Amino acid sequence: MKIIYCGGGTSGHVSPAIAIKEAVDEYIGKHSALFIGREGGKENSAVIKARIPIKTVKVIGLKRNLSLESLSAIKMAIAAKKEAASIIKNFGPDLVIGTGGYVCWPVLKAAKSLGIKTILHESNAYPGLVVKLLSKKTDLTLLGIEDAKEELGKKAKTVYVGNPVRKGFDQANREKARNELGLRKNEILILSFGGSNGSARMNEIVIPFITKNKNRNIRYIHATGRNNFDPLYENSKGENVKIIPFFNNMEKILPAADLAITRSGAMTLSELSASGVGAILIPSPNVTADHQRKNAKAYEQKGAARVIDEEILSEKLLEKCIQEIIEDKEVLEKMRKNTAKLYNKDSKKLISEQIKELIQKAKST
Repeated sequence: MKIIYCGGGTSGHVSPAIAIKEAVDEYIGKHSALFIGREGGKENSAVIKARIPIKTVKVIGLKRNLSLESLSAIKMAIAAKKEAASIIKNFGPDLVIGTGGYVCWPVLKAAKSLGIKTILHESNAYPGLVVKLLSKKTDLTLLGIEDAKEELGKKAKTVYVGNPVRKGFDQANREKARNELGLRKNEILILSFGGSNGSARMNEIVIPFITKNKNRNIRYIHATGRNNFDPLYENSKGENVKIIPFFNNMEKILPAADLAITRSGAMTLSELSASGVGAILIPSPNVTADHQRKNAKAYEQKGAARVIDEEILSEKLLEKCIQEIIEDKEVLEKMRKNTAKLYNKDSKKLISEQIKELIQKAKST
């Protein structure tokens, strides 16, 4: 069995592709996989780390307004479709799976033109533009959040399966993770990070706040994002504070945390749920249709998180929110339990069943 995976733009599009590949290996059997990403995409490093062979095509994001940049993006996408068709022919897949991002358009369009079955996976409550455009033509669209069904309309064939998480998160062990970090029994670990690419605004507020930390019973680890890291941070940190460019082993660190301060992308929320970690969510305002805020509010309504909008974020407000949570062990424990309830532990199995069924149908026709 051969499957091509594609996605890109952010790690939020790549992570589910890797998780789906792992699910197929586990529930259907080891298979030949190829990933098609965007040329120059930093998110491709996660694919390389997962040891999945990778090819790239040259694409840029499509602006919603008509402009020279938009026309250039369209021309590039048409050329990328030809590149993708050549890659697909050479690999000979049974199925092509897209997990979002503008690289999916040329790859899935090429696959359809070659008569190959296609699947989309949308992780957010509000689907991206490419998923909206492709979902009416793909054989199946898998939903990470049920609310997305209404946005895609009746023409799209959809199935709710939840968001899969990468290997390690679905086997999260809090006690083991805390032991490996050398945390004391009653020591509180707070992780903060601004999504896969970091957040300059979060760094402006979080770093000054945590470097003033004088409480030896609270340990902070903050990831700035690769492009926002300054070596000088190493000299300004407090005794119980660690500032790093990024987490390269999040599946081992996140389960140890008592609280996270982060964005609210769908895959981040899924990893929080799999790890059973409550959060202070600061939705990114720079996303399509404000979907991160919708994701965050859904978690807040279920008692799994507190939400602070970026426009009102301050050191004082952040400190107040943290104190309200960590000073009441009952509140902290309820958040952890409510977050864990939102994790669909059967997601990988459900996705694999849909993939297996579609491939079998293709082979029987």
